[in-house]
Amino acid sequence: MDALAKIGIDLWSVLLYLINTGILVGVLTYLLYKPALKFLDERRHSIQSSLDEADELKRAFEAKTAEMHLAEKEMRASFEKELADGRAFVEEMKAKMTAEMQEQKQQMMEKAMADIQAEKERLMASVRSDVLATMEKALTSILLNRVPEDVITSSVSEEWDRFTTSQNMS
Repeated sequence: MDALAKIGIDLWSVLLYLINTGILVGVLTYLLYKPALKFLDERRHSIQSSLDEADELKRAFEAKTAEMHLAEKEMRASFEKELADGRAFVEEMKAKMTAEMQEQKQQMMEKAMADIQAEKERLMASVRSDVLATMEKALTSILLNRVPEDVITSSVSEEWDRFTTSQNMS
């Protein structure tokens, strides 16, 4: 015990440092880590429900396409029975309907993709702003204003941009 005191190590100070570190870890876990995990779980659920909605739209689109194909077959059979001598007219109508179906299909796909992209961008913006705000508050609190707030804000923004760039690449 005296040997430690001779080299400048005070056991009470070491014990106090360990207790303070334990308290700090506990408080940070309670105030920062758990709420961040809860927030991320909620976001994950929100994104999953958006993906489920997109799958449902895709299934509805496929059902509508199948329905349109069935209607096309029925119309073709009806025209062939009623207008045996008007095959040219039937071919013209078939081409017109196919073009309309393709146009409707393209419009539905574009709308679905636009809705998905808009929701994705809205979610990413919301997540970004929430995470940035939380990180800025935590870092400002931790650093006790020893580092200027604009340095923290720019650092967090740069890291977020790097993260989203790496996510978009993969």
